Amino acid sequence: MSETDAADLRTQYQQPQSQLFRPILDTIVARITGFADDLGLVGESIAQEDVETFGDLVLIPELGVYTLGIGEEYTVEGIEVGAESDRKLFVYVDKNGDDGYQEGEDEVLDVRAYELTLSKQSSLRTYYIRQGSNLVSFPVVLDGRLGRTMASDMLSYLNSDYDDAFYSLAKFEDGRWFSVENRIGATYGSEDFQIIPGRGYLLKAKSDVEIQISGKEVAEPVPVAMVAGWNLIGVHGADVSYTASSLIDAIDTGGVLDSDNVTEWEASTSRYSGLQKEPVDDGSVQVYGFDFPIDDKLGYFVRIAEGSGVWVPE
Repeated sequence: MSETDAADLRTQYQQPQSQLFRPILDTIVARITGFADDLGLVGESIAQEDVETFGDLVLIPELGVYTLGIGEEYTVEGIEVGAESDRKLFVYVDKNGDDGYQEGEDEVLDVRAYELTLSKQSSLRTYYIRQGSNLVSFPVVLDGRLGRTMASDMLSYLNSDYDDAFYSLAKFEDGRWFSVENRIGATYGSEDFQIIPGRGYLLKAKSDVEIQISGKEVAEPVPVAMVAGWNLIGVHGADVSYTASSLIDAIDTGGVLDSDNVTEWEASTSRYSGLQKEPVDDGSVQVYGFDFPIDDKLGYFVRIAEGSGVWVPE
């Protein structure tokens, strides 16, 4: 994109806006209303020499939610980059107090004249949800300030942001389901529960929908507590890539848990598909089913034949 193109984008941004940020073509426009002394940077910061610019545009490195510090004068919080096309940002100072950028009245900030810091507040994960049942897990620590740490809050948030697209959210524990449901725009459920990494959940949708979930990435492998029978889990923070077969082997390695089956739900075909390993008398292992990769955004049923305890991914 040339600097002339960037200027054209600014002049096209004349319509009122109700949000602090709004994508315009392939650029995010930020209206500055605060000062750096009033707002602190959050999380790991990127120093000026690592912040890329193109003319007076700031290039955001990857999907996520960011805080941009511009010298000692300005801080812009909550820059949400949810698609590759949103990764360019130009910033203006709202001089006249009117919504939207007004050419000749508001000040376009030339970020090249300032010391820049870019701080990633949280990551964004994209989910492609199918109509009907979906086994999901969340490899991030959800932001409690947004009210999404409990299942009822998460379901309300999803229906608010995605046009009432979801029926229910449930967990499977100790051999039974715990569920919160949405009926006629309201969320119900007497057995609410917390959404945490390391667990799997059943999310029922009214239609196909793409959603994004934000939160802090887990920095270490997440321990998973399991009991004899079926367990609905997520595998998060692992340094290795598991398949169903290697997951069974890894769970069995500690000697506390004896796992023999990992099953996934194929939302596109609405059926379960599993891999099972059974020892035979000659010391070998009989394998039933086909192996498949473990995705950290999905939930999986793991059967423990014997034992109970905590397994930690590598």
